[in-house]
Amino acid sequence: MPLHIVRLGSPRAPGEGLRIGTVRRTPQAWQAFARRYRREMAAPDAAHAIALLAALSRQADFAVGCYCEDESRCHRSLLREWLAGLGRDADRCLEAAHGDEVRAAYARQTDRARALGLFDAPTFVCGDEIFWGDDRLDDAIDWARGAALPASRPGARA
Repeated sequence: MPLHIVRLGSPRAPGEGLRIGTVRRTPQAWQAFARRYRREMAAPDAAHAIALLAALSRQADFAVGCYCEDESRCHRSLLREWLAGLGRDADRCLEAAHGDEVRAAYARQTDRARALGLFDAPTFVCGDEIFWGDDRLDDAIDWARGAALPASRPGARA
């Protein structure tokens, strides 16, 4: 599934729900920010998060918002570089993130979150199973992949 990117000051779509920004202003020390971002994307934690997004994207639509005004000085330019390095069509991936289909999917997921009574982040929903908190990230990934959870963990499948 593509990522939906919302620009600072863009009109809100009906039913859009809460916007969560990743970066609000251009980083002051751009080169240092870029080095840190690239290093973080290469770290095992980033691979773990990307594995979660990949697993969840097979079951649900989701969105990540970005509020940077100048893409050339934003993590989006670094993300574009990273996607290209993976052999992906970065322009196509990021352009798809702006489409009506993604906006509608974001609205549906926001409505679903409200209907489920979700109140805090991070909350992961896989099918009808809810995982709340950073300590449940591994469980959410396992569940999304179809792996059985150990019975000793709360919410584990039998």
